Amino acid sequence: MGDQFARIEQAPREPLSAEVAKALLEAVFSGQIQPGTRMPSERQLAESFGVGRFVVREALKSLGLLGLLEVRQGDGTYVRPPRFEPAATRGRVGPARRRTTHQ
Repeated sequence: MGDQFARIEQAPREPLSAEVAKALLEAVFSGQIQPGTRMPSERQLAESFGVGRFVVREALKSLGLLGLLEVRQGDGTYVRPPRFEPAATRGRVGPARRRTTHQ
């Protein structure tokens, strides 16, 4: 009987915590959530996304490791301002300088 049914292949999917983290990232980068804003509680986020608190906790943890969130013990989790520089200026120390060779 076990051979008469084809095996069901499931398409690979990201973990729910990654999907929640992406949604939160989009909210921050779109301006929906401003830097310095206190994040809703884990319980509120879990209800909003329709997932368990563990999933939300993992998403917040990953965003915290990336430096996007700051956990203030006893006060909550806050969005940090983004810390990136435009690619055009990356690696520059001061104004662009032309290199000249002296012969």
